Amino acid sequence: MDVINRSASVDLANYVFNGEWELLTVVVQRNEIVYACCLEPYPDVTFTIVIRRRTLYYLFNVIFPCLWLTILSLVGSVDLRPHSTKHRHRHTRFLARKSCVSGVRM
Repeated sequence: MDVINRSASVDLANYVFNGEWELLTVVVQRNEIVYACCLEPYPDVTFTIVIRRRTLYYLFNVIFPCLWLTILSLVGSVDLRPHSTKHRHRHTRFLARKSCVSGVRM
C-alpha cells in the first residue's frame, strides 16, 4: 500500500469553526520508514495541527463563572441575616411548643 499526497494543504470545506479555538495551520507530511526486517518502505502521513485558544472565550466562559461561584459561596456561608430573625426563631419555637401541648401538628 502506498500513501500519496494530492496536495500540500488540507481541505477545510467541512471544518466547523469553534468559538473557543482558532485554527492557525495544518501541515501534511508524508514519511517513509524502512525497517531492518523488510526491504519495502512503510509510508505514513503525519498531520500537524496548530490551534490557539481564544483568550476572551476562555475568560468569559471558564474563569469568570468560577470566580463568581467562589465569591457567592464565600458570601453565602457568612451569616448575613438581620438581627430580627433571631427573635423570629424564638417565636417559632414557642409556637411549636404550644402546638405540641394542644395536639395540633405544624
